[in-house]
Amino acid sequence: MRIALAPTGQIGLRAGRVALADGRVTAVGALGTEISSRDPRVESIDSPEGWDLLLSDASPDDARLAAAIAAGVPIISSLSDPQAFPKDTHFVSGASVERGLPASLALMAIRQLDTVTGVSAAITTPGKPLSRGTAVAFPGSIGPLWAEASTLPATWPKDWQFLTAPYDGALTGIAVRVEGEIGGSSRVVSQAVVDDPRFLSAIALAAAALMLIDEPPPEGGNEAHWFAERYIEACTEAGMGVASFSPTS
Repeated sequence: MRIALAPTGQIGLRAGRVALADGRVTAVGALGTEISSRDPRVESIDSPEGWDLLLSDASPDDARLAAAIAAGVPIISSLSDPQAFPKDTHFVSGASVERGLPASLALMAIRQLDTVTGVSAAITTPGKPLSRGTAVAFPGSIGPLWAEASTLPATWPKDWQFLTAPYDGALTGIAVRVEGEIGGSSRVVSQAVVDDPRFLSAIALAAAALMLIDEPPPEGGNEAHWFAERYIEACTEAGMGVASFSPTS
């Protein structure tokens, strides 16, 4: 796969490095930016035309994305709002820690149950920890935090719950809890990720491109979590670890 890269900051640049770690990526073209690399697969380009995908953390009004749209090149975006792209654009949006990762983990957990009675997804956000709220058990060095209900992303099922937990540490955490039944017995499936925020954000973006290496380019508008299994598999192959716990409730 030949990936054009249109970064706006460290997350976009790191996503390019994550992509280069996959040997199936034959070229990364830096569009409108300078990238220092000894990798012979990296080159500077003036146009995304002819490339397989454009990988970017830029907003849709960025001129580089507009050029990709005009050239019919599919876009992989960390942006969370698919409505921000023009109609008839081929894209995968929401490839981010805040949207694609928690929704995909939730869908993976749901598939382990026969019936589902409740779904909640929580992420840490920078800030002073709350003194009350909804308890969320993040693994590792983050541990338990209080969280509060936040606006549910528009493309998520309406019966899910989305929580944010202010945290003043150096890591980012995602914790998903799905309640339901298996064979008539109550079960709870928990999925969680804790990692460096920049590394995790780069993986979340790059993985949405890597999952498409052996697949045809996306048609129309898509969300990263619509490909949950392939997306999480690409994230783990890129270095993300997932903790899973399925106790009897």
